[in-house]
Amino acid sequence: MGSRVDTPFPNSAARERLARTHAALERHREYLSLLQAIAAAANEAERLEPALDEALAMICQSIDWPVGHAFIVEPVKLGRVARPADAWSISDDIGVDAFRRRSDKITFSAGEGVIGEVIVTKEPLWLDCDRWQERLLRAEQAAEAGFESMIAVPVLARDQVVAVMEFFTRLKLDPQAPLLELLADLGAILGRVAEREAAELARRRLIEARVAELHASREAREYARLAEQLRRKNKELDQFAYVASHDLKAPLRGIANLTDWLVEELEPHLTETSREHISLLRGRVQRMEALIDALLAYSRARPDERAPERVDCEALARDVVDLLGAPASVTTTIHPMPQLFTEALALRQVLHNLVANAIKHCEREGCHVEIGATPRDGVYEFWVRDDGPGIEEIYHERIWRIFQTLRPRDEVEG
Repeated sequence: MGSRVDTPFPNSAARERLARTHAALERHREYLSLLQAIAAAANEAERLEPALDEALAMICQSIDWPVGHAFIVEPVKLGRVARPADAWSISDDIGVDAFRRRSDKITFSAGEGVIGEVIVTKEPLWLDCDRWQERLLRAEQAAEAGFESMIAVPVLARDQVVAVMEFFTRLKLDPQAPLLELLADLGAILGRVAEREAAELARRRLIEARVAELHASREAREYARLAEQLRRKNKELDQFAYVASHDLKAPLRGIANLTDWLVEELEPHLTETSREHISLLRGRVQRMEALIDALLAYSRARPDERAPERVDCEALARDVVDLLGAPASVTTTIHPMPQLFTEALALRQVLHNLVANAIKHCEREGCHVEIGATPRDGVYEFWVRDDGPGIEEIYHERIWRIFQTLRPRDEVEG
């Protein structure tokens, strides 16, 4: 093997631009992963409050803010009122008890306090402790908890605020426009859950009313009219997938554009390693776009319409491993796998989660991850095996609970 000497950049400014570009690309990738995860969860959610609880946990873990909470906004005779939801994410509860007790009892009308302000403006709000003294009605309890910065984010459904998420950290941070834009997008995605919940309630009421009429009149034509109304309602619900497609693909387009600009600006100075990395990045952006298209197609289809397709499981597993980009210290083996007639996206998501978890916990050099499928009683049992630290038998039930970890979150992610 011969030695290779990388061509240095001509000046520090170019290196700094490259470092900033790489940091921006990594941040976009993290934000895209969070958007995808919350969009997928929102697509499956039937009610807003449980969806908020799940989203708070994912957001707090992603942005590394220790406390998240939500308020549900409901119409009343004289306007709209925010009531505390049973939706919390607390990774560090030191000093938080008084703040939580106060938050679980307080309500806000439109324009009252920070939450009421967001109900009126319909815009995210970032405050530090110096600016919230006259606006945060729980300022005393927030100070006891040591909070220095907060973000309040509206959840919008049909241009109405239906919930407000709030996040707190003990660091005094300046507002970050990309993070505020991300949280605004997440609020819009979660608003689709409220729209579906309202539409489902209207649908049930419509059915109950029509059924009562049918029982009274016993006229068969009422059944046809009811079916047509239900089809229109379902069509309205399907429209949210197109909005989600735009929201999810926008960061991907930004990554692709940044990559093109980087190549144009630094073309004479790029090393072979840099070119390989850029090629890998472009390939992964394309695969992520394809995955988003498949995910949205899956969400638009009702369960009885999700048609299976012929899937080369071995090729799918290779694509999952390539997309995850395992570090050099981890080797992977994909055993011979069958071609099946099944739902490709669902199988991809399962393999992606299992392989990502195996790679994440391989903390030593020389870890090995294996993927395979074993025929069993007329079906195939897919498996992922690694030689990482393993899990003691007493924890085998606990690990399947959502957002459960066996080590503190400041030591390991997920």
